[in-house]
Amino acid sequence: MNNFGDLLGPIIVALMLERSGRPSATAPCRRLLTVGSILHLAQPGDVVWGSGRNGRVDDDGHCTDHLDVRAVRGPATRAWLMELGMACPEVFGDPALLLPTLRPDLVELSFRKRHPITFVSHIDDLPTARRRGVRAVSPRGDVESLLRTIVQSEFVVATSLHAVVVAEAFGVPARSIVNRSETEFKYADYYLATNRADYRRAATVDEAITFGGERAPDIDLAPLIDAFPIDLFSLEAAEASW
Repeated sequence: MNNFGDLLGPIIVALMLERSGRPSATAPCRRLLTVGSILHLAQPGDVVWGSGRNGRVDDDGHCTDHLDVRAVRGPATRAWLMELGMACPEVFGDPALLLPTLRPDLVELSFRKRHPITFVSHIDDLPTARRRGVRAVSPRGDVESLLRTIVQSEFVVATSLHAVVVAEAFGVPARSIVNRSETEFKYADYYLATNRADYRRAATVDEAITFGGERAPDIDLAPLIDAFPIDLFSLEAAEASW
């Protein structure tokens, strides 16, 4: 099942490989977890770059043995891992924040606005924002189409976290809306990583419009870029895994 946030990870990894001069189709020698609240899917020996904890999954639903953590989504995930006895560097950031660096074509497109207000639902919600002037879209659609819609919007409101992350990455004002299917953990994790402990989520689309955009993210992405596990894609690593 397509889900905007889940599909961004492989796209970003391929773009990071191209940026490093490696073929984008190169397979890692170990499994790599990146964009999304997917740490509950980790297995011993996996590498983590920018993933976060899913607040809906109990601690005993996670395998934290022998994880190679290079970066996590935010300080809440890091604190949780350290409470479980895992080593975790103080390197934060959702890799989707790197998209403007990796996709200059979308940066150029972001200057040509087409949509006054766009609402993107969480995958467990229906895009039911029926309000004049609001374009409602599902996170299950084509990723490229959704990226173009977000960057060409003047304002994004969303129950989808990654719609907010992508919007803010490209300088589009955005406001997160509370949805009943998620805990607060991943939202707090993202906002704390971007130095906005005072973030405020809206209860409805109308309230989000009233609030306007959250203040812009404040984060140095250089450590996240430096932490990209390019070593997993080297010829030597591939030969060692055979």
